[in-house]
Amino acid sequence: MQAHLRPSDGPGRFSNATTPHECRSSGKRGPRLQPGCGRAPGVHHGRAQRVQRWKIPTHVIYSQNARGLKTDSALTEAIDALRHRSGFSAGLQETWRTGLEEIEEDGFVFLGAAPAVQNGRGSKGVGILLSPLAVAAWRAAGAVVHNDVGPRVIAVRMEVEDSAGRKQGLFQVASYAPISTAPDTEKDEYETALACVLSRRQSGDIVIVCADTNASIGRGCLGGQNVNYGAVGSHGIDFLNDSGRRLRSFMELHDLAALSSFFKKPFYGTWLHPCSKLQKQLDHIMISRCDLKRFTDAGACCGQLIDSDHSAVFCKLRFTVRLRRKLEPRAQLARLDTAPLLNQDQAVQFATDVVTSLGTSDASAVSYSTLAKAVEKTAAETLPKRERPAPLWFAAKEGVLRAAIANRNATFNAHQRQPTADAAARYRQARSRVQLEIRRANMSMRTPHGYVEGAICIEAPRRQRDVGTQA
Repeated sequence: MQAHLRPSDGPGRFSNATTPHECRSSGKRGPRLQPGCGRAPGVHHGRAQRVQRWKIPTHVIYSQNARGLKTDSALTEAIDALRHRSGFSAGLQETWRTGLEEIEEDGFVFLGAAPAVQNGRGSKGVGILLSPLAVAAWRAAGAVVHNDVGPRVIAVRMEVEDSAGRKQGLFQVASYAPISTAPDTEKDEYETALACVLSRRQSGDIVIVCADTNASIGRGCLGGQNVNYGAVGSHGIDFLNDSGRRLRSFMELHDLAALSSFFKKPFYGTWLHPCSKLQKQLDHIMISRCDLKRFTDAGACCGQLIDSDHSAVFCKLRFTVRLRRKLEPRAQLARLDTAPLLNQDQAVQFATDVVTSLGTSDASAVSYSTLAKAVEKTAAETLPKRERPAPLWFAAKEGVLRAAIANRNATFNAHQRQPTADAAARYRQARSRVQLEIRRANMSMRTPHGYVEGAICIEAPRRQRDVGTQA
């Protein structure tokens, strides 16, 4: 009796002397067939394409309500957390900062939009934190920041490549919605600002909205519709309030979907109600509904990027970023240390080496481009590279700080899942421990003159550019 091989059976599953049922019951293994045998035409080519697709790196995008990112140490902690998690970018809400900001630190860039003046501890404020890879993608798209619609919404566009090597735009938004008890006028202003930013995306862009929605959207489609065509999937906390109904209408109107509701997870809560001690799913990553198939995973994170009462959420997406590996000559010169040229003897020697490289001392016979190339060549051969700046205080005490942060994240997760008095006490103690270690790390790096012992400077260069104030 011959085996009945189907294309879905694959090669070599059954012997040619038994039926498929007999092969499974007897444990016999048939001869290995040649690739493509027993398959539909072209199946092995499709498998090769799938293998190539898996070679495309998967990048993680995070979102979290920061509950205050006012200090430099808090921003440094967020940067280190994103680096430690190998994150691509992060959308942050409730930064409580002021004005419009662009801050660069250790290759990372923070873009912020907040009220011009804060009262009390602060309120509102959003930001997008870009890794060095995301910075390259952002600059490839023109380095445009959409921060002119208010202190609740900010957006950037990045240019990456998809699995087929084609250019693909990523339009990332960070937004912070008013609380559920806010007046309708405030909610209208927020939705108008968010809709205005979404209208600036280019055709074909993948939209990623990192939002603290302050709304419970429930799960599944309302009215008995097919879950495959709605804005909310079949997973999540089954609780819906008025703000959630309003958000559902906004998502349907703009063809968005709550990404985490389409992935089954053991835990969905992102915020613990202080009175009822019930988990609420308020933080979401919303995407274009048509791009749902591009994402491989999404949900609530284990732990946090920064100390807060909200859990972080994440999503995973496959793409690549083209980096310009070869630096321009001017950029290469900027990496050299020109301090030795301050010495008269070394400056004369450098000039002599340039003349030797030119082969002539007649200035009239040398063009500008020839002289520039000779200077670049001599500098590359004779000048040393700049010394690396002293490490950040966070990196200098990395072991102690990360252990304290890991303990804080663990106690936060335990308190979120079982909000008992003992769990709350352990969480408060762990938070205090992190703050204490951060203060110790800061103080240990400073001297009475503000410098690090035996180092050039106290921190790696941080470049901040105030891009205006928010009206």
